Amino acid sequence: MRFRDSLAINISPIMLRLVLGVTFLWAGYGKVFTTAEFSPEQIVLIDSMVAGDGGADEPSLEVIEPDAEQPEEFTPEAPLPEPDDATTGDDDPSAMLEGDSFRVIAVQEGADGEAVASGERKKVYRLAMMIQSSEVLPEFASNGAWPKRLAWLAALTELLGGAFVLLGFLTRINAIGLGFTMCTALWMTAIGPVVMQDAPSFLWILPAREDFAIGAWQGWLWQFALLGASVSLLLAGPGALSADRFLLGRKASKNAQPGVKPKPKPKPAFEDDDE
Repeated sequence: MRFRDSLAINISPIMLRLVLGVTFLWAGYGKVFTTAEFSPEQIVLIDSMVAGDGGADEPSLEVIEPDAEQPEEFTPEAPLPEPDDATTGDDDPSAMLEGDSFRVIAVQEGADGEAVASGERKKVYRLAMMIQSSEVLPEFASNGAWPKRLAWLAALTELLGGAFVLLGFLTRINAIGLGFTMCTALWMTAIGPVVMQDAPSFLWILPAREDFAIGAWQGWLWQFALLGASVSLLLAGPGALSADRFLLGRKASKNAQPGVKPKPKPKPAFEDDDE
């Protein structure tokens, strides 16, 4: 085997593993271990996914204008404290009522009857809400706790699959998982809306976007590149420097390389005269 062929067989999979491992490890870690701010309505939806009750009623919000009269049944629970000399600016309750400038903190009642305010949740629930609102996935995927389960499955596939691919452990199996994740992402964000909803298309399967606009095509091209890299890694194997090679042995890895022919069996020195 030529030297450059040996480099292509052993080094190219390592570069694929590096690209896929770093990308998916970063994406999965962000979903699993970091948080984001969610509105009260989104908090209620997330809590309903966790509880598996199929969703909560949409909140109702009543807005009172600054100059509007208070309802007759409105009775303050306690009188406002009298301001003193040390109370000024935003700390003065009476000053907050003067003029048209005031702040309202919205609180919503959740499914269990408790008040729910805006807060932080793990970023994986952004993916869960995307799955819940998707119209191109099977119906069961948007019901009950399934959006949460599928979102966590995708996030852990990215996190663990990226780590294992980076190490070269069970490389082909993890490449299949990462490739399937990218197929699902492409279906949800690009191909599915065109095929299922008859949206304006480009080449009949892609959404119609501005030609050669990097920002408009960047997300789809990134997903497509990761899918191609996953398929390439599946076919090429882990390469020379990998956990699979050390676990399976150098002999098994060498025999799996293309262009290496098995040695022919030696012929017997003497043939049987009876044959």
